Amino acid sequence: MSNIIFAVITFSVFFVSTMALPCQTTTLQLHDNDISRTSLCPWTVTTVCDRYRLPRRMNNVTCLASNSCSGQTSAEINCRPVVQVMPVKRLHNNSWIWSSERINVACVPVLAC
Repeated sequence: MSNIIFAVITFSVFFVSTMALPCQTTTLQLHDNDISRTSLCPWTVTTVCDRYRLPRRMNNVTCLASNSCSGQTSAEINCRPVVQVMPVKRLHNNSWIWSSERINVACVPVLAC
């Protein structure tokens, strides 16, 4: 019984302290030779923070151009984000509910239609 009480208290302290932490959305600074910069379809990575979601922080990719190939515009190649659906928990009316979110994980070149 004491283990259960300890676990509940520990989770409560963790939850309250986690909710009190500042939650900021930031863009990651990457090196010039990073694959996200040297790819045919370059991208930036932004860490999106949401205090009412678990996990609180998730990375999201933004393509630098919708129709480019290494920064050069092209009528034959378009850059498109690769989307992944991630299971998350959302705080709703003081309880955690399973949900899903679509996040971009990379950018890839595709032939223009």
